[in-house]
Amino acid sequence: MLEEKCFVCSGFLKAGNTWAFQKINSEERVDTADQETVSWDRSIPEDIKQKIQPKEVPAESVTVWIDPLDATQEYTEDLRQYVTTMVCVAVNGKPVIGVIHKPFSSYTGYKVLALLDVAEKNQEEADVYIHVTYIKKWDICAGNAVLRALGGHMTTLTGEEISYTGSDGNEGGLIASINMNHKALIEKLPDLEKTSHK
Repeated sequence: MLEEKCFVCSGFLKAGNTWAFQKINSEERVDTADQETVSWDRSIPEDIKQKIQPKEVPAESVTVWIDPLDATQEYTEDLRQYVTTMVCVAVNGKPVIGVIHKPFSSYTGYKVLALLDVAEKNQEEADVYIHVTYIKKWDICAGNAVLRALGGHMTTLTGEEISYTGSDGNEGGLIASINMNHKALIEKLPDLEKTSHK
């Protein structure tokens, strides 16, 4: 019997002939009776194929994290500039594909966007992002993947890598940075870890 394999290609995930073996975590839940069938013709655009090196991985090593409507409270208050849809693919707990889309603007690419060079006029700018309380992994996985691809870092407040397997929450707080000495930043932090649990 052939082992089910996945092909991860910089923004595309193909699992043999099915998605049935993928671990998918989402903030939103859908009743089985309401689930929608999604199909994909499995073709990858040529311009993407030229930029990537596909890698075959066992299907059971892949976890997908989805936050279909991040900033729900802001959405209800008509602060739509903060609303995002985030999707992340992690392989063996490491984020490898991240998509952050702002559905009410023209930007695809919020929390982590402040650390990047975003061409949107109302986007806040920052060098470091610190979160000291418990946070769900679907809120951070896509940003972590984008940061990693650009040479940035996201870790717990003690400098440990965040694993995107197992539980759906991160209890170690987080610090994200780009174009900075991440280790030096962690060393300068006060002992915030004790306040980062639920």
